Amino acid sequence: MDERTIRILTAVVENYIETAEPVGSRTLTKRYDFGLSPATIRNIMADLEDIGLLMQPHTSAGRMPTGKGYRYYVNNCMAEGVKDERLPAFRSEVQARLDSIKKDVSSLLEDVARELSRSSHHIGITVAPRMSKSRLSRVELIQVKGPRVLAVVITEEGIVKNFLIELEESIAQKHLNKISAWINRTLCGLTYDEARRTLVRQVCEDKAVYDILVSRAMHISREIVDRQTDENIYVGGYSEVLAQPDFVNIDAIKDIFRAIEDKHMMLRLLGIVEQMDDHGVTVLIGSENPIGEMHDCSMVFSPYLRGGKVIGTVGVIGPIRMHYPEVISMVDNTAQYLTNVFSDNVFPDRQEGSE
Repeated sequence: MDERTIRILTAVVENYIETAEPVGSRTLTKRYDFGLSPATIRNIMADLEDIGLLMQPHTSAGRMPTGKGYRYYVNNCMAEGVKDERLPAFRSEVQARLDSIKKDVSSLLEDVARELSRSSHHIGITVAPRMSKSRLSRVELIQVKGPRVLAVVITEEGIVKNFLIELEESIAQKHLNKISAWINRTLCGLTYDEARRTLVRQVCEDKAVYDILVSRAMHISREIVDRQTDENIYVGGYSEVLAQPDFVNIDAIKDIFRAIEDKHMMLRLLGIVEQMDDHGVTVLIGSENPIGEMHDCSMVFSPYLRGGKVIGTVGVIGPIRMHYPEVISMVDNTAQYLTNVFSDNVFPDRQEGSE
């Protein structure tokens, strides 16, 4: 497309994002100094409709972007950076708010989702670092009533998991302390896969001296390793989507909410994002989304890293009529913030010692 056609497309997309109303040639003539007559602008808009970038909801209306039009805009027309004055405030406010809780990973990621939603007026989502990719930092075992033990598992990223382990008979706390020390010596610093292989090897090596305490230690260790899950998704801002004029169909809203609440579906989708080579922001517009229920939405996601490796994802889900430059910058800035948090050793209290 020539430069003036691109300028007309950009104007239509940005006006529609702002007003949620189809854009006519007279509106563009009044708002922009294109140096073109309304008739010429109408002809260019008709050409853009012919190639599938704009659509006209009915004959007497102006035009609005299609999914293909949004995609062309995102790829080719967006201005570098964001001129919106809210972005610097978003950056400083989010950092100040989150810095105070960054050692509490669950609260941190929950607040990230909430802040993204509040600032973008869409749904904010964060996915916690994958337990399967994490390294064990510390294990605490606490005696509870009967033959049950509370296991507190902390990863190097600061993720804390608590769960009960059923044993055949109760164990005194002093013995649980010895088992905790054995687990911390044997498994801490390993990923879950490495820990699993270590336990298999340990069984073979310790078979000859397999006393009751070692047997219980092995049982508890296997429970800890086998119970790792990748289900921590934090969502904030359902009410923000309900306020959007794009979503007046209650059944469509229900489908979107069900899709977001389906953790397995979301993790599969976000897994696609995390496998992108450039580790940058990914934008899925409308039908580009592999989940059918989300075809009326756009998704802007970015992975965050530790040691150059992807450990989680942060993003925004909203209507296709989204302010892409602003949302992309918000997601990008948030992902960089989380990368810095997880790259810095911000969990020293949880990594001291192992016994």
